[in-house]
Amino acid sequence: MDVDGIRDDRSDTVSVFNRPPPLIRVLPDETAEIEAVGTWLSERVGEGTAEHAIGVFVRSQAELGRATAAVERAGLPYKVLDEHVEHGAGGSNV
Repeated sequence: MDVDGIRDDRSDTVSVFNRPPPLIRVLPDETAEIEAVGTWLSERVGEGTAEHAIGVFVRSQAELGRATAAVERAGLPYKVLDEHVEHGAGGSNV
């Protein structure tokens, strides 16, 4: 029972901490990185991950080209979320 006195069923909740450890790879160049990330994304979709549940994040604008190239290599649709994204009513963006 929660502190508010309400009992919630969380039997279908998945914690981000109950996942495999991150895969860290050092690749020789950007081309190899694009290929590896694109392949990894394709494999996740092949295993049943919904395309809309995938997010690719970069540290800065400098990596954006490589990220979009990897997503394109995987054949996935994407939308770049940046300072030009229009927010819907209430300020959320899905």
